[in-house]
Amino acid sequence: MLKKFSLLFAAALTLSVPLHAQNAGTGPVTKYTSGSQKGQLTESLTAGNGTTIQASGTGKVIASEGTATTSADAQTHIARTDNPHSVTKAQIGLGNVDNTSDVNKPVSTATQTALNAKADSSALTAHTSNTSNPHSVTKSQVGLGNVDNTSDANKPISTATQTALDAKQPLDTDLTTVAANGYPTTAFYYSATGTSDDGPALNAFITAAGANATIVLRAGQTYTTKQPIELKDGQTLDLNGSTIKRADQYSTTATSNVTSGTNSFTVTDASGFAAGQFVSFGNSSSYALVSYKISSVVGNTITCTSNFSQTFSSGVAVTRVIVGIVTSYTFTGSTHANDVHVRNGTIDGNRANNTTLASWYHGQDVVLWGARGKATDLLVQNSPSEGIFGGNADLRITRCRFSNTGGNGIHVSAWQHTIVDACRFENTNQLSATWPTHNDGAVTLSDMSGATNYGRITIKNSWFDGTRCGIGGVLATTSSYVDVFDNWFFACTNGPMFMVTSDGSPSKVIFSRNHCYGSGTFTLNLTSGGATGKITETIIDSNIFVDTGMSLGRGVAGVAVTNNDFLQSTARTSIYINNGATKLDISRNRIKHTATTGSNSNAIFAETALTATTVNDNKIEMATGPSGVNAILVSSGYSPHTDTEFSGNRITMLGADQAITLGRGIVCTRNRIRIAGGRAITCEGGTGTGNATQVITENTVWGTGTPVHIYGGSYRILVKRNHFVGSVSNSSGAEATVVVSDNDTVI
Repeated sequence: MLKKFSLLFAAALTLSVPLHAQNAGTGPVTKYTSGSQKGQLTESLTAGNGTTIQASGTGKVIASEGTATTSADAQTHIARTDNPHSVTKAQIGLGNVDNTSDVNKPVSTATQTALNAKADSSALTAHTSNTSNPHSVTKSQVGLGNVDNTSDANKPISTATQTALDAKQPLDTDLTTVAANGYPTTAFYYSATGTSDDGPALNAFITAAGANATIVLRAGQTYTTKQPIELKDGQTLDLNGSTIKRADQYSTTATSNVTSGTNSFTVTDASGFAAGQFVSFGNSSSYALVSYKISSVVGNTITCTSNFSQTFSSGVAVTRVIVGIVTSYTFTGSTHANDVHVRNGTIDGNRANNTTLASWYHGQDVVLWGARGKATDLLVQNSPSEGIFGGNADLRITRCRFSNTGGNGIHVSAWQHTIVDACRFENTNQLSATWPTHNDGAVTLSDMSGATNYGRITIKNSWFDGTRCGIGGVLATTSSYVDVFDNWFFACTNGPMFMVTSDGSPSKVIFSRNHCYGSGTFTLNLTSGGATGKITETIIDSNIFVDTGMSLGRGVAGVAVTNNDFLQSTARTSIYINNGATKLDISRNRIKHTATTGSNSNAIFAETALTATTVNDNKIEMATGPSGVNAILVSSGYSPHTDTEFSGNRITMLGADQAITLGRGIVCTRNRIRIAGGRAITCEGGTGTGNATQVITENTVWGTGTPVHIYGGSYRILVKRNHFVGSVSNSSGAEATVVVSDNDTVI
């Protein structure tokens, strides 16, 4: 009431006298508007000992002074917060509430009753962590009532599995029979790798698969082996993208003599050897030419399957070797597996960790010793010696890459009908410095097996880069056919082809449409002065030689060098003829020398007596300098030459040098020569008889310089019907038998 009173009258009334309590009504207040009405209100209040109030409100009015208070008192009361009316908790309905803070409240009876119905947390944790089947669940309760309690390793073959197996061919009986009857089979070798020697298990699997089977390895694996992987007749080994790698070399020392005719010896430590592996022997002066298969290792005694063919004293190095990581050579009985195929993966020779194998030549990666062997889509790398050795007929090596081999990329020995197609050779022949007697190439052809006849050997569409030489070796037969075409040779230090033979030689060699860049000299030569064979019927045609020369040497007879392009930016001879090479046809070549320094930069240089040789229709351009070079040079001292003609050549000399230097007995005709201060044709001196006449006829020479120069003492020279700018000059002592007539000269 006080609050309402204050709010109602604080703004509307001026309180000047006490109000009478009896005038405090509960009804509405009458609004007095006229003067008579105000007078009535005044009179009424005065009659009750009240004081006149000027009022215009419409609320309730308290007229008694005894029950009223002032506005200030009302405001003070309103502002009090100390419970001025002494209100109790019971009066507001909270009589049962205890005066305690939340954190100090006790557990209520109801809460305790509820908690009493809950499990203890430690007991629950212990129960849920219990893995000893606390509820005693049985296999039947989980739907496995029929399952037997046996480990995987001890499970028997199920009825369904046995039914499936009954439909298969047993490996050890029926499969071998089927394969032998010519029906191919496929066997998947999915064993994981990771042992120190995967060879024994893989060999056992290959043997069980039988002849004509295809063995497919698990993809992406590396199989390390300490023994050769021996393929059987007709088998295909599909590496399926995996790698077979030679294990690290193991060596020890013999503690007994290794005696020829025996098959056992003792060593310091035989722990690195096992049956099925191979050993060989070597010391500072020699090494065993063959390796020997181990049949048993007992303590430090090693016994081999065959007798030794050489004798070595106690103390000789004994090394585990692998002749062919993958091989078609069957070491038991020394037979050959035919029709094998290795494909689709990597063969890694681990050359860095097999250094002794490299020096002993026992480190081939693949050996195809049987007939009709094939290698396809292989990366053959890090071989201690040779990448692939082929020792039989009808080999096919296709789309293989050879990298970082100690010796040859491919070694083909003495057999027929080999094809090397679309292969790549990089950094082969890395041990050439320690193999001085080997004319090793990325592809080497030899006669180690003593064959009497080569069939066609084809090397095509391949890439040679950073090899000792592209194609090299020894061919000791006179009935070979070697086709080399559409290949690329880069930086082959001994040349793109280096056929240096011993007593025999290849015939019918065709070297065509090859590109040779920045390499050594293309060489055909016999090493022995008494050689009976000849390098005959050979064609070198339509090749490109850039900073690469050619040498035709001892025993070369009947070789055509035609339609080739030579571009030399360094001081070298493009075509070098030496050591009795004869019956040569050097025609229609284009030769350009741009070197301006150095010597021996002749386009064609013959340092031998020529017989039945033609140098015809070549186009030659020689740069300015170096001095003393020739477009065509026949060295003095090797005359007389017989049946030899230089004809139809177009020669441009940009320097003051000699275009053609002749030897006695050579016919020089119909050449067109431009000179620039030098000599067009020079005749050597000396005496001679018979067919030693030098004939210089129907040539055209223009430019500044001397068209023909005849050295003093020259004999039987005919210079006739030529067209010259300039005159013929003679050195002191020219013979009277020099005839110069009927020439057209412009002085």
